[in-house]
This record gives sequence, structure tokens and C-alpha cells, in this order.
Amino acid sequence: MIRDIWLRIAALLALAVFPIMFLQLKLQQDSVALVYSLADKTEIRPTLDESLKQLRESARALPEKEAEYKAAFQKTLETKRSLEEFFLAQSSIDRDIRTQTVIITLLVLAISLLGSVWISRGIVRRVQTLINERERAASKLRDLKSLQNWQGVAKILVHELRAPLTPIKLVTTDLDHQYR
Repeated sequence: MIRDIWLRIAALLALAVFPIMFLQLKLQQDSVALVYSLADKTEIRPTLDESLKQLRESARALPEKEAEYKAAFQKTLETKRSLEEFFLAQSSIDRDIRTQTVIITLLVLAISLLGSVWISRGIVRRVQTLINERERAASKLRDLKSLQNWQGVAKILVHELRAPLTPIKLVTTDLDHQYR
């Protein structure tokens, strides 16, 4: 019963937090997707490929400026590699976001459970006190019923001792039948 109280309070706390966690995950994923879609829509890749092609042709056409073109070619090639790494990192970023969200969710669940224990301490003590009082009252009631039964037997026996009009054996037989 006490565990049920703790679990219900933990569930209430978790239900209050989970929508926020889900929205945070969705917002992060949408933000990453937006950045990648914007980067993809700018058509940087074809532009870089065209630039590399033009630098090669320019280096062949003007051999005296070949060193300049090679440096620009290397820089453009480095930019293209960085862009490829950027696009390859998308799945890693998505995985990191999911991992962070799972960790945060588990942390929220643990905090919710601990919070429910802390919040429900007073309630649990009160419920435990009520249960103990009920058990004591039930025990007293059983004792009183037993005492009442013995008093009934004693009354019958006293009556028979004072006025033995009926045989005691008849009374004991009645008692025997009554309590079986």
C-alpha cells in the first residue's frame, strides 16, 4: 500500500515532466534537421566542385600562377572535406541528442521517485498510524466479543445454579450445539 502511494506520486511527477522532455527532444531534432536542410539547400557542394574544376583549369592555363591556384585549390578542397564531415556528423548529433534525452529522462524518473518518497513521507506515516489504530480496535473488538460470549455462558450457569429447574446437561448440550 505504501509502495503504491509512492509509485502514484512518482507517476504524477513523471507525467508532469515527460511532455516537456519530449518537446525538448523534438525541438533539438528539428533544429538540427533545419540546419542540415539549410546547408543542403544552399547547393554548396556543386559550387565547391565547380570551383575546384575552375582552379585546375586556371592552373593549367596560367602556369606562372600555379602556386597561387594550388593554395586556393587546397583551401577549397579542405572546405569541401569539412562540409562532408559536417554532413556525416548529422547522424552522430541525432544519436547524441537521443542519448542525452534518455539520460535526462532516467534522471527525471529517479528524481520523481525520490521526490515521491520525500513528499509522501507524512502521508505514509499517517496511513500507517491509521492502520495500526484499526488493528488495535479490531483486536479490542474481538476481545469484547469473546468477553460477551463468556458473560452469556456465566449468566446461564448462574441461573442454573440458583434455580436448577432444568438439568445442567441440557444447558451444556445447548451451548455445545450453539458454538459448533
